[in-house]
Amino acid sequence: MPYASEVLADSPLIYHRLADNTGYSGACDDASPNNRDGVYSASGFNQQQTGLLVGDPDKCVQFAAFGKVENYSSALVQTQDLTFECWFKSTATT
Repeated sequence: MPYASEVLADSPLIYHRLADNTGYSGACDDASPNNRDGVYSASGFNQQQTGLLVGDPDKCVQFAAFGKVENYSSALVQTQDLTFECWFKSTATT
């Protein structure tokens, strides 16, 4: 089963894949059926970078030191239990 299908099978509240392929619109698309898009905030990010997972055609986002995604969904505030998962690749050596 593809990774995205595995995540969606867990019914996530928000699923930001960071694979937005519509060009920069300021929005970070929510891939869950909940439509809770985030916003790329500040400068320092490059979209459409090669992804980390072998065989996954989706792209990713490269963040500089101050690039980030913000999501102000009230659903996050009301959630008692929360799990956050993030895959990243660093070029830092120290």
